[in-house]
Amino acid sequence: MYAVSNMKEIKGNKGLLDQTRFESLAREKERWLRSLSPKKAIRLAEDMLACSLVDEWLDHFPEDKPMCLKMALTKKRKP
Repeated sequence: MYAVSNMKEIKGNKGLLDQTRFESLAREKERWLRSLSPKKAIRLAEDMLACSLVDEWLDHFPEDKPMCLKMALTKKRKP
């Protein structure tokens, strides 16, 4: 893959900050989104909203105090 070969060329930790290694992934994502049909987009959104993680998050998320997802899942809401 492009990202792996690019990481070998760059010395040290500078490869982590190099945004050019993500350009091919961004182009591929744009092509995929352009070819996405409305029917498939709706199905993907429904699948994401129907997953158990979202249900668990909503059960533990206090409406009056927004917080991060990780904290909401670790801290249970009092009934």
